[in-house]
Amino acid sequence: MIFGADQSKGLFMNKEWQIQVAGLEQPNNIAPFTHDSSNRALAFMLAELSPPTAPMVTGILYQKSDDTYQERSGAQIDQARAQSSRSLNDVLRDETIWTVD
Repeated sequence: MIFGADQSKGLFMNKEWQIQVAGLEQPNNIAPFTHDSSNRALAFMLAELSPPTAPMVTGILYQKSDDTYQERSGAQIDQARAQSSRSLNDVLRDETIWTVD
């Protein structure tokens, strides 16, 4: 990940799996890493960075594709309807009743 007003700095991963900030002109033979939004560990590491020693990271740090709440609840309702043999009318007219005093 390259940053800076003149694009002269980068984020590098060292041997201890720590993110370091360094100038691109430093001959460390390690290329700046590329962000992968599906990598949860990397997202947490980037979230820990803060100025003035590192850039403030903004944007999508972690993204997970999953069903929405609406899709899951709709599927659950459809499943319950498919498993039930009784209608609401059947339940309301059932002989098992009680009185609340």
